[in-house]
Amino acid sequence: MTSKVFFPLEIDDDMYPPVTEEYLWCTRADEGLLVIDNIPFFARDVSLGDRISVRDVSGKLQFNAVEVPSVNTTVRVLAHDPLEIPKLREKLEEIGSSVEVNGYLGILAVSIPAGRVAEETLYVLDDEREAGRIGFEESSVRYR
Repeated sequence: MTSKVFFPLEIDDDMYPPVTEEYLWCTRADEGLLVIDNIPFFARDVSLGDRISVRDVSGKLQFNAVEVPSVNTTVRVLAHDPLEIPKLREKLEEIGSSVEVNGYLGILAVSIPAGRVAEETLYVLDDEREAGRIGFEESSVRYR
């Protein structure tokens, strides 16, 4: 069974992120925890596969805490040319990372598993950034 979990977001002085909340799909786990089942675009310090606790707030499930972190790192990528997104997505998925795309904003949410995949993915992202094609930020680092 899947549930939608609400993650409240704080907007910074640069008006980022462009939304005040994000919903992530989660599946039920044992011990009353939920497992994040998609890659966050804006919620910080959470990753695909994290086991989280939630609380009921006005009938909605709201994120409370990461109880058992996964080994996945979450990275957000801003493509300077949206036409390059499919090629970059394919390259990252071939390495072994999972990617979700928000085409409207030109953002990729990337989930990077630990180990060799992390090393290769970060190498590609560094190359793309140095070439001026993307910008990226690490949101939830677990590969160290």
